[in-house]
Amino acid sequence: MSDDSPLFDRLIAAISADNPLQKNHITKYLAARDDVFFRRAEYFLDAYAGFLSSEDSIGEMAHAYLHLCRETLTEQNKFRATRTYAPKSEEETFAEVYGDSARMGRYMTALAVSQFLWPQHYSMLDFFIDVLTRTPFRRYLEIGPGHGLYLYHSASINPGAAFEIVDISEESLRISASLLRSRFTAIDLTAHHRKYDDFSGSSYDLVVMGEVLEHLAAPSAAMAKTRSILSPSGMAFITTCANCPAVDHIYQFTSGDHIRSFIFDNGFDIVEERVVEISKDLGGQIAYGALLKPRFG
Repeated sequence: MSDDSPLFDRLIAAISADNPLQKNHITKYLAARDDVFFRRAEYFLDAYAGFLSSEDSIGEMAHAYLHLCRETLTEQNKFRATRTYAPKSEEETFAEVYGDSARMGRYMTALAVSQFLWPQHYSMLDFFIDVLTRTPFRRYLEIGPGHGLYLYHSASINPGAAFEIVDISEESLRISASLLRSRFTAIDLTAHHRKYDDFSGSSYDLVVMGEVLEHLAAPSAAMAKTRSILSPSGMAFITTCANCPAVDHIYQFTSGDHIRSFIFDNGFDIVEERVVEISKDLGGQIAYGALLKPRFG
């Protein structure tokens, strides 16, 4: 814990009070975090908690996070028996999750908390922020901004850029746009409510897809679209995972090498990558992030 993170401390206390088992796990995890971690968590929570509908926004976040943990454990138990994701279509996941604004709001709130409490998620965020500080951009596009955390940090680092976001979920767009505009009142932000396949923008310096590919039935199409809309010197940043079942995961990567082959086969070279082992169980569970350069010609 840190004396400079009162909101984050309240969140941890609320989670611990509802679930003592989580308390033991989180206490050990937080003992190894540095001051940068606590500053980032507090900075984000200060903005995020401010636009949630509940008067007890911290309690709302804690409740949503614990529900996500239970739901994820259920999906992992199913996966242990089959080693494959439950067969679903994009239409089914839209009806079950993305098209339900109330459920999507809770889900995005829970995932926002997990960015700091799940080691693999925080490592990917840390990698993204590090890449951002070394990657100049004037036009930024994010596919599936979700809870808005990556977008928020991008604007914090380069508030003068032009930002665009694309998502099939109206709730995701609302959350991301509200979060950004709550702190950056003069931000240049355009939101597109549509499938990425139907998006027609072009010439972006940085295209970001954080935890998107595993949600698509045909992720190669998203890579082709990304390659086609980058500027000549543009870069793409992705995060994904292998053997990570979730209620809305459709496409299963099975290893780091599988992800690397997928990237190369879809016309990109890896500039930098970060791989985090989540568990040796479930067939070798990893989180994966990479900065990519398209191959043209």
